[in-house]
Amino acid sequence: MKEYHLARDPYFRKWILEDDEEAERFWTNWVAENPEEENKVLAAKAFLLTLRGKDTDLSDTELELMARNVINQPSATISPASKKTWLRRLAASVALVLLTGLGYYVYVSKNGVIPPFTGINEVILDDFREVSNTTNALKKVKLADGSTITLYPKSKVKFPEDFNRNERSVYLTGQAFFEVVKNAQKPFWVFTEDISTQVVGTSFMVKAFEGAKESNVEVKKGKVLVYTRKDLKTAQKGQKNTLPGMMIGSNQKVSFTKSEEKLVKSIIEAPEQIEKIDARLFRLEEEPVAVVFERIEKVYGIPINYDAQSMAECYVTANLEGDALFRKLDLICKITHSSYEIADGQIIVYSKGCY
Repeated sequence: MKEYHLARDPYFRKWILEDDEEAERFWTNWVAENPEEENKVLAAKAFLLTLRGKDTDLSDTELELMARNVINQPSATISPASKKTWLRRLAASVALVLLTGLGYYVYVSKNGVIPPFTGINEVILDDFREVSNTTNALKKVKLADGSTITLYPKSKVKFPEDFNRNERSVYLTGQAFFEVVKNAQKPFWVFTEDISTQVVGTSFMVKAFEGAKESNVEVKKGKVLVYTRKDLKTAQKGQKNTLPGMMIGSNQKVSFTKSEEKLVKSIIEAPEQIEKIDARLFRLEEEPVAVVFERIEKVYGIPINYDAQSMAECYVTANLEGDALFRKLDLICKITHSSYEIADGQIIVYSKGCY
């Protein structure tokens, strides 16, 4: 049994954190029958005792990563005389993590934040691989699960050589395009200084350069959940099961500005077709506008909201084949004497009717 799994075991936690006598007897007997596992038990025990009662300001995801890397550190056989010293050292190591923060996305200093990838406790990063792109070209990075990262210039990522069985985590400073292999049982997380993005399997871009006033997540295809670091901390403090996040889909993006500290959903600058249909279907001859909007939604994956009743008599005759999304919308609105705007990642069409 791994130390990490042991520290997450409810019955083990009941012994260490609740001083349950029945649980204590069970684990005492278990260690006696499995003496080779004693070091792992001591490591897990030290980890749990150090965390008990701490207001760490860390999310469950961050605590899990800390646990996996801290208590899985290899140790030599511990003699009875050195057990207390070893436990004190391990506890101090965990305490140091709580003070300095976890990895790239918990940075606290007298000035607010410190740059990612600095001041990190190396004990939790030994099994991580860091890749930087110091060139002017894009750089491909392959992950253990088959997912790929296209790393942009002046950017860097850090990730474990092998993902654990619960989740896949990557830490980014800069800009990168992710193509994630689908695995519903193991969510994929991208952590940056201000935002965290969770996906199951999709392709998306994250732009979060160090010191930038704004961070962005753009989805090419699929769906992702984006959270602010502040919201994750608040949820963790309140022990909430539901995290406050913003869902975005194909051709949508989320922006986070440091000044406003909130997420804003919109549409990417140049939406691409995510589903192909016969291009000739955009050669329109007295086509009801409702049918045209339906085709656009299908091709680009972006919702279009309009008053179906007021536009019931609107028909479109035009050749929109090969036109970009916004060019299509401009022509449709010109023909139907309507207008549109982008709000909350959707297209809102306003019309007084076509009579």
